[in-house]
Amino acid sequence: MPNASPADDVVDYLIAQGTVEGATGWKAFVNEMPAEPDQIVGVFEAGGGPPETRIDMNRPAVQIRVRAGRHDWPAARAKIKAVFDLLHKFSGALTGTYYVAIIAAGDVIPLGLDANDRPELAQTYSMMRSR
Repeated sequence: MPNASPADDVVDYLIAQGTVEGATGWKAFVNEMPAEPDQIVGVFEAGGGPPETRIDMNRPAVQIRVRAGRHDWPAARAKIKAVFDLLHKFSGALTGTYYVAIIAAGDVIPLGLDANDRPELAQTYSMMRSR
């Protein structure tokens, strides 16, 4: 059965591809960025476009947020690039849901340093997926 959330689908895919969790040193979260650990990839539901009216497709969006260790901009940039390389132009099934396309909606946005001097970056992706 497909996940209710495209954010869940993306996190499952990133884990399956070895980009987060396991021995990577990066943790993945859906719709949250807890204070610990330092190295996090957060996948947030981000609205999206109106559903298709003639075919059974929705047009959600997700925002990827990456946070690295204290002042470690290179690690943050490398991780968000690794996510981009997996997601941008993706087409296929994720956790039982078919995605016609996942496309980066723009470039990476530097969000600055958090209260603990950890760099944060974000990038949003538009999607078209089956209902």
